[in-house]
Amino acid sequence: MDHSPEDELQFSHQPPLQNDTDSDNKYVLSTEDWIAFVGLWLVTLFTIAGNTLVILSFIRDRNLRKKPSNLFLLGLAITDLITGLVSLPLDNMWRYKGEWPYGRSVCIFWTFLDYTVTIQSAYIISLISADRYFLVTKGLRYKVFQTHRRVLIQLIGTLSISFVFHLVAILWFEGTGKENVDFEEECELNALGALSYVIIAVIVEFILPLLIVCFFNLVIYLHILRRLQHPVNQNASDDVALMPSNRGLIGTPAKQTEKNVNQTITSEMATVEFDSSYKSSNCTTEENVKSYQIQPKHASSSANSGSPSNSTSKNQKSSVRKSRKKAATTLSILIVAFIVCWLPYNVVAIIRHISSDLVNVRTWDMVNYLLWFNSAVNPVLYATTNVHFRRNFSELLGKLCTPFKRILCMK
Repeated sequence: MDHSPEDELQFSHQPPLQNDTDSDNKYVLSTEDWIAFVGLWLVTLFTIAGNTLVILSFIRDRNLRKKPSNLFLLGLAITDLITGLVSLPLDNMWRYKGEWPYGRSVCIFWTFLDYTVTIQSAYIISLISADRYFLVTKGLRYKVFQTHRRVLIQLIGTLSISFVFHLVAILWFEGTGKENVDFEEECELNALGALSYVIIAVIVEFILPLLIVCFFNLVIYLHILRRLQHPVNQNASDDVALMPSNRGLIGTPAKQTEKNVNQTITSEMATVEFDSSYKSSNCTTEENVKSYQIQPKHASSSANSGSPSNSTSKNQKSSVRKSRKKAATTLSILIVAFIVCWLPYNVVAIIRHISSDLVNVRTWDMVNYLLWFNSAVNPVLYATTNVHFRRNFSELLGKLCTPFKRILCMK
């Protein structure tokens, strides 16, 4: 995600350091480069801190490890942490020196690792969208469907696709003997010199994940909307009947079945806070599950004849509107953030082949940094929507700040 491959498309960094005098080795950084240099280090620190908190939370909290879906968040944090530890710092040092200082071998390893983890990050975002779709559509069956083993298979599968795709690109284009990159000056994949590779990469790395993210999040919103407008269309026991018998829900006493239903719904739907609107529907709260297991469907209509019930109905409608708005806002943010971070890079990558005059080094740097910035915001967009992760973040930051509080108190 860096700088161009072909001779006519070369965007090697312009040296940001300029001689202060001819008689010494003192250099000064231009104001623009200082802003970019410092800003990129701040983004790097934010990326490392946010994703480290996610990983530490997963390690310290057994409850987080119990839920298979949290493995997606762990995988996302690991890939984004590698971006913060490797991709951003090396690029910033390249910017500082004005030329690639580490040679051909380091460049090939760096670009391979960078492209692999960055694309894996996009794939995991797609998997998270699919997982949340299954969460809101499968109901009680979700816990049986999404297991630790299945999540690991999905993560390993997508990582293998990203790994093989970029490994083949490196072996194929580096093995041709045609060097499009001067590794003394810049660092980039030779493969980016081929328009065919760029088009395939855009499809595999951006268009497919984008379609998956948009489709599943749209279906999730429509499903939540339908649940809010028609709270309960079937008895909770219908969902129970769909559960495999080896889960111990079928053939159990009514009270035990009710308890299992309530516990499953509460635990599973609390996994994702963005789906609070789903939890607010009658089929997702413990009290309403109990009531719908006991009362006939027409009971609610007779209870709504009085004025207190009318007031309650208005409050429920207001709550539905708020929940619908919250769900739409949250899901829209996830989609927009993905598009904003990923679309510019892929568009510019193609434009460079159409006319290299349309893209200068500053533009290429900007779209690369925007792509990497996705790794910094992912913990905010995904992990912080989980109440358990948020609680761990608060506790970890509290412990981190304790020594500073003691020092201030001593003063």
